[in-house]
Amino acid sequence: RDGLEPLVAQTLERWFTAAFLARAEPAVESVAAMIRGTSREGYVGCCAVLAGIDLRPRLAAIRCPTLVLVGEHDFAAFAAAGHGRESTVRTVLSCRVWRSSPSRVQLDVSATGFLWNMVRIIAGTLLEVGMGRRDAASVARALASGDRAQSGPTAGPEGLCLLWGLYPEDDPALILPGDWAE
Repeated sequence: RDGLEPLVAQTLERWFTAAFLARAEPAVESVAAMIRGTSREGYVGCCAVLAGIDLRPRLAAIRCPTLVLVGEHDFAAFAAAGHGRESTVRTVLSCRVWRSSPSRVQLDVSATGFLWNMVRIIAGTLLEVGMGRRDAASVARALASGDRAQSGPTAGPEGLCLLWGLYPEDDPALILPGDWAE
């Protein structure tokens, strides 16, 4: 009857630290609105997917390949076909996988620009590393190859959240992750 409203507070407590919630950051309301706007079926589907995945023991294996993604690179291997961009060169400012709560592993990517499905393909590739389906070095090989077939699958959109976007006139220092998660 109330949709997902009864789940909003407890979900926010799992996703964000108490300090971040206390600051009432705009990201908190964005995530709350996203949860409220999700159908029951969508929420149940997301839970079903996540229920069988526990990557905590393999977190170190996932963290390592995120380092090779940072910097200016040609991300053609991490772009969806038909992305429509003249150049696939992008600069990733940071890419990290971390345990944001005892039961949650989070991927944060900050960049000066993204390609269509770039973060979802990065997430799918890192998920395969975490599940032991590919070795950590395969991420660097895929990046160097520029071949989409060398990277992992496109992760589903469930759980994907754009927290904010900044434009050239904005201060790029604001998008560095970590500040909002502490």
